[in-house]
Amino acid sequence: MVEFSISSSFEPTDLQKHHHTPKKAAVLGTLHYLQDHHLRVRKGEIFHYFHVPQRTGFRWLAENEPRRLHNRPDSGPDPRGRPRKLTREDLQKMEDILAGGFHGRILNWQQLAAAAGISEVSYCTICQSMQDLDYHSCIACDKSWISPHMKEQRVDFSCNMLQLRPKPDDWKDVQFSDEVHFGLGPQRKLRIIRQPGERYCADCIQEQGQPDEKDLYRIHAWGIVGWNYKKLFLYETGNKNGKMNQTIYTQLLSMIEQDLHGFVLEEDNDSGHTGAMTTRWKKEHGIQYYLNSPKSPDLSLIENVWQPLKFHYNSEPHWDEEQAKQRILHAFDHEIKQEWINKLVLSMPQRLQDCLARHGALTGW
Repeated sequence: MVEFSISSSFEPTDLQKHHHTPKKAAVLGTLHYLQDHHLRVRKGEIFHYFHVPQRTGFRWLAENEPRRLHNRPDSGPDPRGRPRKLTREDLQKMEDILAGGFHGRILNWQQLAAAAGISEVSYCTICQSMQDLDYHSCIACDKSWISPHMKEQRVDFSCNMLQLRPKPDDWKDVQFSDEVHFGLGPQRKLRIIRQPGERYCADCIQEQGQPDEKDLYRIHAWGIVGWNYKKLFLYETGNKNGKMNQTIYTQLLSMIEQDLHGFVLEEDNDSGHTGAMTTRWKKEHGIQYYLNSPKSPDLSLIENVWQPLKFHYNSEPHWDEEQAKQRILHAFDHEIKQEWINKLVLSMPQRLQDCLARHGALTGW
């Protein structure tokens, strides 16, 4: 019989010239455990068990730090290897510039280093060092410009809503609603499969200058989402742009009237939502509601729901109307998770606070 001996992870070999962090942690952890439980054991016995010289063991106790110098957080420059071209102070200066606002974030890597007073460092070094801190150069989020008067309205709206619903749980009884429209056919530049020499083949050319999406046939949907609640309905208006009218809107509301009792309905300022007929119907049926601030898609979480829904729908071109409708409903039921919608509901106070922090300008939501 052949016997195999498995060495303990705490027992050093003859080739080791230093003690690893796990051994330091084991010695210190054992001593702290015995001390906390008032167990009297000589420290020398613990050092002998782990094959650690007493002088080294008592030095570890005095330092009380199992990690090595280069593994300690905020311990200064790494003493190993050649000096870094970008020190921690240099990186901190560049981070401070980025935290200063939009004008600092539009600089490229070389301009950012120059603004921080850093010279003789290559573009690649700066880029790699900042990427190690999880900074990446990407396309800026594009938001529409809004007038100063509209900003004031958004600020007033955010203040009022934060007074009414300051906590995330206060928004669990709000249901957000809006319309969304889908084009029939390809909504992006198509990729084709071809062989060399077929670049200008008649079957490989996508015509440009096609009619705008508003002029094509579109599928119209109205959705409502909230805490543990989501529904989507397809509707027809008889016009190309899918403009919601009061008759259709009241019909949609009547289909979920029982679900609306005990909740507050959020709507935008579309005329189909604010007309006399719609307002009278909501009053007669006891529907509580409020209107979102104008030009404020970031303050209505259902706008976030439409983005992934359209992404899944547009991932494949659809030429058949019925197939396209089924794909919309399937994507809403299976790709839009209720847990994610619940997180969006809880984000409402933060959205309003961000609006105030930007003095009414559109936020990143």
